[in-house]
Amino acid sequence: SRIADHANRGVQSLDVLVDTWLAGVDYLAQTKQQHRQAYGELRKFLGRSPMPSCITPEVAVEFVEERVKRAQWSYATKRRKVNSLIAFWHWLGSRHDVPRGFNPWLGFRLGTKGAAKSRTRKKRAYTMDELQRLLAVRPQYPGLADVIVLGLLTGARLEEICALRQRDVRCDRDGVWFVNIPKAKTQAGVRVLAVCHSAAVAVLGRRCAKRSSGDAQVFPEF
Repeated sequence: SRIADHANRGVQSLDVLVDTWLAGVDYLAQTKQQHRQAYGELRKFLGRSPMPSCITPEVAVEFVEERVKRAQWSYATKRRKVNSLIAFWHWLGSRHDVPRGFNPWLGFRLGTKGAAKSRTRKKRAYTMDELQRLLAVRPQYPGLADVIVLGLLTGARLEEICALRQRDVRCDRDGVWFVNIPKAKTQAGVRVLAVCHSAAVAVLGRRCAKRSSGDAQVFPEF
């Protein structure tokens, strides 16, 4: 019966299969988006919707050498994109859409973390046009929009913001909010931030309006 079902399913393109894969796995929305982006890079490189049999070891080598290694991405981003394809092909093998155990994305060396970091472009500030496009559409992941606003207007790391407890945030009589960062990657990162921009104040006011306890997270979604 299972063999018949597999035969009746027919050969599907990777465009269809990646949707089926991500619809059936229990990943965070952000993780699914990263997997989809990694596949999107492969599809863009090939210029068409490929079938599973089209991705040979030679094609994988060409994609990694010509696209991944030459991209101005950090080492971590390059590794994450290749790992996404590894996971996708593992799933394909479990369904026998590709031969079981066949995974052309395994074994690639992407250089060292230090070397990759040194080749990346220097960071710059967002332009106003980029900020408007970034903030024009509210992210689907709950709480992410508020985190983006605070990250933009305080300069705090996203993990620092997501880790905030209610006791770390207070408002003085003049309406200025203070955010205490009690833990950071370095001792110099332990600091108190004054927050007075109206957009950031609105986020903190809404998040701290009903304090349940000092230990409660400001961003319980994370």
